[in-house]
Amino acid sequence: MESRIFRRVLNDTEWFASMIESVDVRLLLSRLYHLPAGAWNHSELQNGFWRLYLNDTEGAVLTADGLEVLLLPKTVYLVPPGRALSSRNPKEMTQFYIHFDLHGIPPVTFEDLIPTIVSVPDDAPFRESHQAWRSGGEIRL
Repeated sequence: MESRIFRRVLNDTEWFASMIESVDVRLLLSRLYHLPAGAWNHSELQNGFWRLYLNDTEGAVLTADGLEVLLLPKTVYLVPPGRALSSRNPKEMTQFYIHFDLHGIPPVTFEDLIPTIVSVPDDAPFRESHQAWRSGGEIRL
C-alpha cells in the first residue's frame, strides 16, 4: 500500500526537486578495508545513520528486516538508518564503506522509498560520478 508521502514524491517532481536542494549530507566515516574471512561477522548492528557498501568480491551477506542479501561485487548497497542489521563475510574481501547522515529530509520520507537494503543500479551516470569522485573532480547530479 502506497503512503501519502510516496505518492507525493512520485507525482510532484517540483516538490521533490526543492526537497533535494535542501539536503545536507554529513559524512561520518569512510574507509577502504581488506577484511579476512569472518572479520565482518556482526549481529544486531543498529545505528541512526545511513550505510553504503561496495565490495570487490561476492560472498558477503547483509541481513535486515528478515531480508538476507548476498552482496555482489562492484555493486553499491544502501542501508537506511534505524534497521537492525547483521553482516558476515565467509571469505576475504576488500570493502569500501561510508556512514553518513542526511539532514533536510524528514526520516519518514524514506520509510516507503527505501524500506530496507537496496542496490544502486550500475548505470553510466553513476559510474561517471563515481570516477569523478575518486579523482577529486566534480560530481553532477
